Order: sequence, then C-alpha cells, then structure tokens
Amino acid sequence: MRSNIKKNYAYNAVLQLSNIFVPVITLPYISRILGAAGLGRYSFAYSVAYYFSIFIKLGLQNYGNRTIAYVKDDKDKLSRTFWEIYSFQFVLGIFISGAYFIYTLFFSSVKILAMIMSVVIFAAMLDVTWFMYGMEEFKVTAVRDIVTKVVTTILIFTLVKTDNDTWKYALIFVAGLLCNQLVVWPLVCKHVSFKRVAWNDISKHIKPNLT
Repeated sequence: MRSNIKKNYAYNAVLQLSNIFVPVITLPYISRILGAAGLGRYSFAYSVAYYFSIFIKLGLQNYGNRTIAYVKDDKDKLSRTFWEIYSFQFVLGIFISGAYFIYTLFFSSVKILAMIMSVVIFAAMLDVTWFMYGMEEFKVTAVRDIVTKVVTTILIFTLVKTDNDTWKYALIFVAGLLCNQLVVWPLVCKHVSFKRVAWNDISKHIKPNLT
C-alpha cells in the first residue's frame, strides 16, 4: 500500500514538473515567432473555449474521482456508476457544444481559431481523467501527459515558423489535448462493461456535481 502511494506521488510529481518546464521551453520561442498579436489571438480563443469546457466537467474531478474510488472493487457497481456519471457529462457536453457553436458563428472575432478550439470542448466531453484517478491509475495519466507534451513540443519547433502559423500552433495544441483523452478510453473499457442507464440514474449526480 505504502509502495503504491509513493509511486503515485512520484508520477504526480513528474507530471507537475513537466507542466512547469514545457512552457518554459516553448513560450519564449512562441512569443518570438507569433508576436504579441498572434499569441494574443491564440490566448483569447483558448480562454473562451476553456471557460465553456469548465461547465462540461463541473465538479467531476472531485466528485467523480471520489465516487469511483468508493465502488472500484465491485465491477458491476463500478460500471453502472461510471456510465451514470459519464452520461451526465456527455449530455451536458452536447448543450455546451451547441452554445459554443452559436458563439463561434455569431460573436467570435477570431472565427478560424475559435473553430479549431472547438476541439477543446469535444476533448472535455471525452475527458475521463476523474475515473482514472478514482481507480488510482496515476501512472497512465502521467505517462500519457508527458508523452503528449514531448510530441507537441517537437511539432511546435518543427512546424511553427512564422507569425502566420498561429492556427498551426492552435491545431497542435488541441490535437495533443484530444489524443490525451482518446488514449485513455481503451483502458477504461478494460475496467468497466457497458450499462444502459435511465435519466433517474443520471440526474442523481447533478446536485453533487453542482455542489
């Protein structure tokens, strides 16, 4: 037990360090190549998409993590609980995606970047990191994030060469974000089996998430 805690702590520490060092490496280069205008457009487009994505995940990182941890030793309960919580996340994602589409179509001043950033919304719909944390699968999430950061860093230095490449930078970022979520799903499917759930099963998770 103590060994697992130490390993999980180590994986989390490595992940946090990568979150610090990767921007230190890439940000000076991106700032120089894209300039204040290009970086500003990117940051604005991402910040809007990010705020939309927050509403999809609500309190899942805490509530979902904790709820899965309670039932992880019973596969039937685990499967049912996962699909109840994820169904809530997916349905919410559909509504938020519709709202973001309206924003992109009628209100965004950087439409191309906003369209690219719609992948952030889709990635949030697929994000089941809360499940992996509840299962104490920290190694998977840490390795996944580190590999993605290394690959995206290489692509940034290789493909982003001029101040007209802001869209490339955005595309590399969202592609990495989406891959982060997709690679986890085969592992999730090893832990759970599919369960059909009714609205009553889903709705009971709304209040705890909002809280």
